[in-house]
Amino acid sequence: MLFWFVLLGPTGLGPLAAWLFRASDLLRRAAIADALALPAVAGSFERIHFVLAWLPARLVALSYAMAGSFEEARREMGRGADAVGRMLERNDLLLVLAGRGALASSSTTDAAVAAPAQAALRLIRRTMLIWLTVIALLSLGAWVA
Repeated sequence: MLFWFVLLGPTGLGPLAAWLFRASDLLRRAAIADALALPAVAGSFERIHFVLAWLPARLVALSYAMAGSFEEARREMGRGADAVGRMLERNDLLLVLAGRGALASSSTTDAAVAAPAQAALRLIRRTMLIWLTVIALLSLGAWVA
């Protein structure tokens, strides 16, 4: 949702694009819940949301790889490339595999149950710093130009 807001924000369409992304997700979820009644409707909403989520999912997966173990993330994403399933599950699977691969190099010698969750939070924080830096540089570039 934030991706579309930032991408189309300068044109004034940012709020509308973010709303469209969120509405497509809500309609997709509602249609999947009632998939037995109207399978064609569920499929069309799922395809719309898949198209809107395709690029942001790949950018987040790349960000996870940059913030963690790039090689392991790339290897995990390659293993899941042949996975079949519903369309949106491919976006979700990509994010799961990229995150799991990026965390592969995290040394969690502590046997605590919270260690994997803390490592995932650190990965997300590093990813957020990457994107905040990118947005800041783009804003600075637009301000200078």
